[in-house]
Amino acid sequence: MKKPVILTLILLIFSISAWSQKNKDALYLKNGSQIFGKIEQAGVDKYMLRTSDGSLFVYDSTDVDHFILYDNATGSRKISGFGVSTEIGFLAGPQNSQYHAPFSFAVSAGYTFKTKFMAEAGTGLEFLGNSYMPFYGGFRIYLKEKRTSPFIFGRAGYMAMISENKEQTLYYPWSSSSIWPPTYYYTSDREYKGGPTATLGMGVSIATGDLETYVSFAYRHFRTKEIVPTSTINNEELFYYYNRLEIKIGLRF
Repeated sequence: MKKPVILTLILLIFSISAWSQKNKDALYLKNGSQIFGKIEQAGVDKYMLRTSDGSLFVYDSTDVDHFILYDNATGSRKISGFGVSTEIGFLAGPQNSQYHAPFSFAVSAGYTFKTKFMAEAGTGLEFLGNSYMPFYGGFRIYLKEKRTSPFIFGRAGYMAMISENKEQTLYYPWSSSSIWPPTYYYTSDREYKGGPTATLGMGVSIATGDLETYVSFAYRHFRTKEIVPTSTINNEELFYYYNRLEIKIGLRF
């Protein structure tokens, strides 16, 4: 359980860091360095930039290649280009199910074209007894080109198991089929595998320049597999099918 939590924190820190840099002025030096903050002076002879920790950097104009000012007032939606998304939520299911609302986190890279279309690919972390890492590709269609727009989307991929929960309860399903001998039984050993996953849903997006926030609701179907040794020389494969309501909030920049 510790490994998925550490991975989640790393992804969150990376996303927050990238977002904070995206929404600041940027000074590009001729030596290849990039400084992010608030440009206080952009004159003929020197440039002054103050970073988020309060430090003030002064550069001669001969050291500066170019600079970019972040415009916080714009409300237009991105026309084209790459972006990174992070989203967090849960997979709601029946209250009497073993995992009625498992945690779900995702990070993805996407490319927007013609304002209303976006292709994406990503991964994340999900916890359903064991810990899984989904890998998926998808497509999103915005229904409007305005700042606030509903959208529809679809995703498909595979969930790979990355860690096993040693503390979960083991279940021993029993087959009443007459093809098995009376002494046939399942052992307590288990080997868990992931499986395919597919998502179809809709949401609402609010864009402010390159920054976009959104909430989404989707139908999510996925399958996991359990390999169980038996009292014979053969193993059995048990499949578990999940149909969930995926509810998430996300940030794209």
